[in-house]
Amino acid sequence: MKKNNQLFLTIGIAVALAGITAATALPRPTFADTTSAIASGTAYLQSQPLDPWSIMALAAAGNAPTTSSVASVLNGSISTSTATDVEKATLAITAIGQNPSNFNGQNYLSDLESFYSTSTNDLNGASVFNNDIFGLLALSSAGMPSSNPMIIGTRNFILADQNSDGGWGWATGQESDSNDTAAVMMALLATGSHASDTAIANGFSYLKTLQNNDGGFTDDPVWGTSTDADSDAWVISTISAAGQSPTSTTWTDGGNTPVDSLLSLQNATSGYFAWQPGDSAAYSGDATSYALIALLGKFFPVNTIVAPTSTPPLTVTIAPSSLPDATAGSAYNETITAGDANASDTFTWTIATDTLSSSFTVTTSSTAGVSISGTPGAAGTYYLSVVATSNASSTNSSTANYVLTVDAAPATQSSSGGGGGNGGNGGSTAIAGVRVDYRIEGPSGDLCDGQGTAVTAIDVLTDASSLCGITYHVQQYSFGSYVDRIGTFTAAGANGWLYLVDGVQPSAAAGNYDLKTNDSVVWYFGNANSTTTASIAPSTPSGGGANSTTTTTATTTATSTLVTSTITAATSTSPVIGEVLGASTTAVTSAAGNSEVTLLALEQELATLEFKVNSCSFQFNKNLQRGMNNADVKNLQTTLDYIPMFIGGSTIPTTGYFGSVTEAAVIAFQNLWSGTILAPNGMTTGNGFVGASTRAALNGLCETSSTASAN
Repeated sequence: MKKNNQLFLTIGIAVALAGITAATALPRPTFADTTSAIASGTAYLQSQPLDPWSIMALAAAGNAPTTSSVASVLNGSISTSTATDVEKATLAITAIGQNPSNFNGQNYLSDLESFYSTSTNDLNGASVFNNDIFGLLALSSAGMPSSNPMIIGTRNFILADQNSDGGWGWATGQESDSNDTAAVMMALLATGSHASDTAIANGFSYLKTLQNNDGGFTDDPVWGTSTDADSDAWVISTISAAGQSPTSTTWTDGGNTPVDSLLSLQNATSGYFAWQPGDSAAYSGDATSYALIALLGKFFPVNTIVAPTSTPPLTVTIAPSSLPDATAGSAYNETITAGDANASDTFTWTIATDTLSSSFTVTTSSTAGVSISGTPGAAGTYYLSVVATSNASSTNSSTANYVLTVDAAPATQSSSGGGGGNGGNGGSTAIAGVRVDYRIEGPSGDLCDGQGTAVTAIDVLTDASSLCGITYHVQQYSFGSYVDRIGTFTAAGANGWLYLVDGVQPSAAAGNYDLKTNDSVVWYFGNANSTTTASIAPSTPSGGGANSTTTTTATTTATSTLVTSTITAATSTSPVIGEVLGASTTAVTSAAGNSEVTLLALEQELATLEFKVNSCSFQFNKNLQRGMNNADVKNLQTTLDYIPMFIGGSTIPTTGYFGSVTEAAVIAFQNLWSGTILAPNGMTTGNGFVGASTRAALNGLCETSSTASAN
């Protein structure tokens, strides 16, 4: 095609293809008296430096260059930031039967993906057709189905700009020419159009008007009517692509066919095809490559690859499936290993998510696995996500997500004496604070009662741990500490651990409520969403102190309408929101004058809880944007759909296509997490693009395992 600067495009969508075999679209017509012309044309191209067009032509002639030679050419001449370069590379790679999604360490299809514009539904977001024409041809050659939204959008863009004469120009609003019209028609035929379609029929009608008496074609009558080799070759290939014959009477003019015209332009000595009679090889550009493909009865794309039947990758197994609990103040050591059916395989480890490093040392080894060691200083919950990839094959990998629970250490005992209870075990903990009475009431009876010294309501559990030998777990949230397990009873759904002080539920989280001398504290397992009557009379401990028995009704209903509406909506969608109510609702409602900001913080905490309970096994490591269609987008939709209350109550279809609904959900998510996503980037509202900050926020939420479980 003489107008090389007009021809090409980039597109993209990542099409993962494991291997390749040739796929033939239509029978290739053959022409008489072309054997010697093809042989001399092939010999000429073999004597010249390779380029993408000659690679395609030689492959069409059955003389495909070696993979290494093609890789060398592309490495030296292709820029992955230029759409036309990526498209030529893709067509050349598929012509030799290789996979452009993994060629010489480069994913050309992934590079093409970034050029598609969702706002204009074309490739490279410009009015020039070359990007769209060769983008469609490149995608088709890589096996992308015609039903793909990118192909549909690009086809519609091209079809909408067909000129009234039936042809296409090099850009929107430009006069028609033979080269671009023929290329457009091949792109449409390769992506779902038929020869009988109106657009194709009108295109052929236009091409017929450009045929000369020598059987050949001119490019653009505005610039002259002489026949040229580029126009002959592009029209011949298009006729073949439609299943017609360029030597039929339909395409005969003055007793000559397009094939006759093209053959007349071959240099008898060197074998190259002149653009017009008498032109040198240097001036004729890629005419020989186009001509060779046309005379072979072939067209673009020269070859289409399909994924062959292959042996599935080995399954990588990571062990253990869960991590044992740690205890605050005690040394901890655990190793995570991987294996597959090949016992000699070693693995590369990637730490995808790690909150352990603040309290533990995490190291990786290809042979020993992942080592976790250290002595945690306090109770808490930590998260770790690891990926093991076989060093024998990068396609063999597995991901494991862990939660490590650190239990509180047993309390240090003071000397025995005074106080006691629950079987007469006397003593109190060595905690600086005030004297209080307490009782721990489980679902079916008392777990512990006694008296001791405590600073906050949560401290009485340390005393109870020492006195009665029970364990407990405290989860830290931005609104304070929350007790999610005492003994063997773990919070679940709306049922969890609540506390009363002198028969009243305080307006603060337990770790933030300072006790007074002789307070009576009751921890009980109940439903946070209902009005509950609990007995708050601790038994009189043997060996000291007595309190009168009192029965008081404790109402756990929130007092703030603003927060109550949020809690109600959240509880209906999440099985764990009730865990938060007893520890945080009254604290939130007490923040008068700043309820909007407080509600935002609570929404974030509720969202975090929801994500951590509705576990997911993926991490977001690539940027995502509207128009994409892949598994990462499907994971994004699945993740956001866990908490519809935070995106306006909508349900997000998990189709894998990033459309307007998904974009709106991302914007809502970004606005909710404005402090960590928008503010650091100088933004005030979300834009729907899932970049580094948004991915970090999503990955922070997307943790596997319930925060309220004890392993």
